Amino acid sequence: MDIVIENMNSNIIREMRINTIKRLTGLFDFDYIFREISNIDFNKVILDITAVKNCGDINIFKSLISFINPDNLILVVASVTINDNYLEELINLGIYNFAYNSNHIKELYQSPNVYEDAIKLINGNNRARIIGIKNVTKHAGATSLTYILKKHLKKEKKVLALEIDRLDFNFFYDKEIISIPENKLEIIMKKYYNSDIVILIDVNESKKAMDMCDEILYLIEPTMLKINQVMMVDPTMFQNIKDKKIILNRSPLDNNDIKEFEVESHLHVFYNLPTINERQNNNKFVIDLIKKLNL
Repeated sequence: MDIVIENMNSNIIREMRINTIKRLTGLFDFDYIFREISNIDFNKVILDITAVKNCGDINIFKSLISFINPDNLILVVASVTINDNYLEELINLGIYNFAYNSNHIKELYQSPNVYEDAIKLINGNNRARIIGIKNVTKHAGATSLTYILKKHLKKEKKVLALEIDRLDFNFFYDKEIISIPENKLEIIMKKYYNSDIVILIDVNESKKAMDMCDEILYLIEPTMLKINQVMMVDPTMFQNIKDKKIILNRSPLDNNDIKEFEVESHLHVFYNLPTINERQNNNKFVIDLIKKLNL
């Protein structure tokens, strides 16, 4: 059985079905982690780097591997910026298994990295950041938000926007956004995966696309009509996304309304996004969302 220590990347980890003997959620210092797991007989430790206080201090990991065999450690490193020097120091400690998404975790379960695999991360550390965008309530704006994020991001970095199994992108008349069938997704990913690029995916109903994402933004339009519609179709919907990144899109809610929504839905709102003018190039709310996503 495995130990999971998670924080900001819990949405990635919880996409997997992990048979856990211990699960810690939050931000912890070394002493607390040691007390909680050092006497447990475990198979793997899936450790979210954002769950470790002062994770930028390499000495923390020197201490951790004194009681966690690096071969049994999978370090989830999404949601933070890892530079090559830091990565090299971790590799020099014998920590080779780095996961950016749930697919990486699955791969490392089946075939853990060796030194040569880890070194490739440094030599080719420019890799795509893959962000999925999915509607929870009907027509919550995933297609438009994908377009808007692409429009803002492209001023600073390379960005690719994809739409899976739909043709809604055609209405934007923008050649930089691409509508593709699910069976073409792997070809696109192979082409761009080892590039310094942000890939935005309007995933629609594609499980394959969702599995490829580093993280997924779940959009809810928080009107009574939209919420009641989705709850009538699937009363467990909010429970199923409890630990996900929730964005209230086209939202009329103020701070007090958001608190009330969180109490009623048992969800934590990652970001509250009002209706956005798609023609704007420098919308404050979109820029703040990009910063919060560390894009």
